[in-house]
Amino acid sequence: MERWTGEYAYDKSGLFKSLLSQISGASRNTVAFSADLVFDGNRLSGTMKEVNTFLTVYGEDSPRYLISNISGYIDGNEIIFDKNYDGGGGYGHTVRYKGKFDADVENIFGAWVYHGEKGNFKMSRISKVLPTSLI
Repeated sequence: MERWTGEYAYDKSGLFKSLLSQISGASRNTVAFSADLVFDGNRLSGTMKEVNTFLTVYGEDSPRYLISNISGYIDGNEIIFDKNYDGGGGYGHTVRYKGKFDADVENIFGAWVYHGEKGNFKMSRISKVLPTSLI
């Protein structure tokens, strides 16, 4: 397993622009996340955790963090994966990510899309973690 950290940004148009304008401090349009990823040949799986940026829109009963499951693949230096939110806070949709994987400098960057909404993302590996069964 590998630990990654990164951020994604919303395109400044469309539905998300109007939702972001409702959030205090909405000039910040990036969302920080951490991810635990497993690379098995050309397959990719894992989980992602991000701050719930819509907390002030949907109320304090919403979870502080959103969790999603990652599944995808790598073909050469191209990476494609789906981020499937686990349903917490009413978020159960899937976002498609597509980008470039640079194993030498340990980063991934590209774009995401969800029902016509879009943005970009970047992430960097911060460590390789042994499975707890081996510790």
